[in-house]
Amino acid sequence: MKVYIHVPFCHSKCAYCDFYSTPKRDLMEAYTDTVGKEWSIIGVNAVPDTLYLGGGTPSSLPLPLLDRLIASVPAPHPLREFTIEANPEDVTRAWTEHIAAKTAIGRVSMGIQTFDDILLSFLGRRHTGAQAADAVSMLRKAGIGDLSCDLIYGLPGQTLDAWKRDLDRLIDMRPEHLSAYLLSFEPKTRLGVMLRKGTVKEAADELAEEMYAYLCNATRTAGYRHYEISNFALPGHEAVHNSSYWDGSDYIGLGPGAHSMAGGVRWSNPPSLKDYISSQGKGFRVIEEEDSKNRFNDLLITSLRTSRGLDPGSVPEEFRQEFESTASRLIHSGSLVMTPQHRLAIPEEKWLTSNSILLDLIVV
Repeated sequence: MKVYIHVPFCHSKCAYCDFYSTPKRDLMEAYTDTVGKEWSIIGVNAVPDTLYLGGGTPSSLPLPLLDRLIASVPAPHPLREFTIEANPEDVTRAWTEHIAAKTAIGRVSMGIQTFDDILLSFLGRRHTGAQAADAVSMLRKAGIGDLSCDLIYGLPGQTLDAWKRDLDRLIDMRPEHLSAYLLSFEPKTRLGVMLRKGTVKEAADELAEEMYAYLCNATRTAGYRHYEISNFALPGHEAVHNSSYWDGSDYIGLGPGAHSMAGGVRWSNPPSLKDYISSQGKGFRVIEEEDSKNRFNDLLITSLRTSRGLDPGSVPEEFRQEFESTASRLIHSGSLVMTPQHRLAIPEEKWLTSNSILLDLIVV
């Protein structure tokens, strides 16, 4: 079973972020206790094989509370993968040494976003480019041998050359895994508001396409495998936990704002820390009703995000005729290809605009 723990605490809110988070550090201890209670109720028969601490900012937890959180979800040792998300400003020598020597965490996913200090300040990030580089160095010295780093491209005012410098600098650091996301202006974020007011603009389509093309070429040249729209890995370092979201595996999410899918049932926890703590982990989740259309559309959207693609044999009989007709047309136009493994996939060069392809395939 894949287990995700949403740690909802952040020092501050970044301009682009729409994940649930709060600065209420006084509730950290009560939150940690509630996660353990929630797991004891819904995870009673589950045995984790991956554990992912996401957020929010898990690295903002004091180390004693982090240890307590980890202990609240008993897991076999070693796990197939144990990841914690971190921000560079939290990655101190004491933190890295504790993670490496005192926990079973073997993988750190760090949000760098850009090395440009002006853009970092604009986005509301609390670190500098130099701090990010130092954090990578400290993690390596502490013995963390599985490192993933995030970048964002298409930032307001970011040029193609600036994006190349960011990506080249990260590739030179040789993280085992990297994620690169085209900036999304979510409506309720600070950037979303600025876009509506006209104080910032989205990157032009042509610029975004050039940035994406450089991303694909540079990572390929450096030996990374582009296995999902936004994810690249050196051989053998694909994210085991995150891949469960794309291949239909069961996963359980703990904490406010977390999502789960297990035993054919999908549910979510409302994004309220106070209500989560009040619930003591019981009766808090909301079951999401799904019909056959919803389940099929989920299968399409997740499978076609990946280089592995979709098994045509997994298409339900009730949708097969329409799907095969549309897929045949998309293959003819080059928007879909049949892989050597006889699976349907969106070509890499079209992943950036994959939403238009998916719109043709989903059932309405």
